[in-house]
Amino acid sequence: MKFVLLPLVVLAVIATSVIWVVALTKSEPETPKLGAVGGEAATSLPAATSGNDVLAPVEEISVGKERYLSPCQLLPRSSVESIFGSLDPDVRLYETYLDSSLPDPRNDASSVVTSCDYYGDWGFSIYVRQMVEPAASGSELIERIGFDTDEVEAAMTAFRAADVGDDPAAAALLAHLEDGYKVFQRPRNATLAQVDGLVVAGFGDRSGGTRDFALIVGSRIIRMSYEADVAPDADVVLSQFARARAIVLTNANDPSLSQAPSLSFGASDTLGETQLLEPCAVLSAETFEKMTGAAPNESVEREPLPLALPDPTSSRAEYGIEGSCSRSFDGFSVADDTALTKSEQRYGRRGSVYVVFDIAAFPDAASAQEEIAYYLEDEDSTAIKTDADAAVLRWTGSSYVLHFRTGPYVVDMRVRGDTYADGEYLDVNLTRTQFVNATNLLVKQIKGQS
Repeated sequence: MKFVLLPLVVLAVIATSVIWVVALTKSEPETPKLGAVGGEAATSLPAATSGNDVLAPVEEISVGKERYLSPCQLLPRSSVESIFGSLDPDVRLYETYLDSSLPDPRNDASSVVTSCDYYGDWGFSIYVRQMVEPAASGSELIERIGFDTDEVEAAMTAFRAADVGDDPAAAALLAHLEDGYKVFQRPRNATLAQVDGLVVAGFGDRSGGTRDFALIVGSRIIRMSYEADVAPDADVVLSQFARARAIVLTNANDPSLSQAPSLSFGASDTLGETQLLEPCAVLSAETFEKMTGAAPNESVEREPLPLALPDPTSSRAEYGIEGSCSRSFDGFSVADDTALTKSEQRYGRRGSVYVVFDIAAFPDAASAQEEIAYYLEDEDSTAIKTDADAAVLRWTGSSYVLHFRTGPYVVDMRVRGDTYADGEYLDVNLTRTQFVNATNLLVKQIKGQS
């Protein structure tokens, strides 16, 4: 069994705008071609329903023998703000989530990590590691927490000196931490039953204000982190995480907890007269497969639209409200005894393809046209004829990026594809025809959802 982790975002800002892409050479390649779109007419896809439930799974998702837990549902934004303080309205959420169950012959991972990260003046992160293959012992789960001994000792030294006499919840958490510390120090013979419910704290070295807590629930590891320039006093930290732990434990054991990713906007939400669209509904799994020829088999990366929308007449709205979605196929994740499809064979078992899709909503088509005009006038851009109102391929010096406008929406899309042959990785690129057909496919999706 190969040990493969799905894409991981843990306790760090995801910079989706800084993604290295292996893309087209300046001359248009003929082979190998990327996906089923090349040379074919784009086909219409079923329209998705805009709104908060658009990414909710149709069927319940499981990981191994346990129910999948969506990190952003375990401790939703409302709870984060009630415990740690208000987030700036412009704060961005970065998220990785699952939209299908594991194990799956198309993903041979032994565990999977999903995450939910808020970053503003201060940051809060929660990630969940779930085991596809059951852990053999409690010591294995403790090792996977990832804390160093000195981090845990630093946390315990600070918390033992805290004044929690007037806070029963904080005092109870400190007692649980003492119990967890004893097991953490001597984990060798720990059983699964002994570590179920264990909680351990660590003071990370990323900054002076970082405070980490890890819980074990069944065979899931749930890790929470608060990060600021200066951390609150130890008694405040204990009080905050006592509340967070109680909510997380309640939600983790709730069989009706939503498995959807975080909520972003309502079905009636608009920017001016422009309907907001969910990026990962436009770049759905089906859309990805039609563009690339490979069915996505990794976790989904998402930067949804902000919850707080600007006045459509404001200068901020003129620059558009943007969200992002990334999907990928990794041939190495496919089980050895599972055949690749004909289209996937162009990447092979050591190749991959990754699509980064950004969509910005503007108050009106005129504002969107001003945005795309910048690329139309760029000397490194080439206009292409598509079903979009305007579309260009822009050469960045090492790759092409697709930019197009349809109505009040502007899309940027980057693709990275590779295959392994003769001891080296080779680029697998979109041709201009394939970019055209991918644009037409996405335009149909956008029009069907707006």
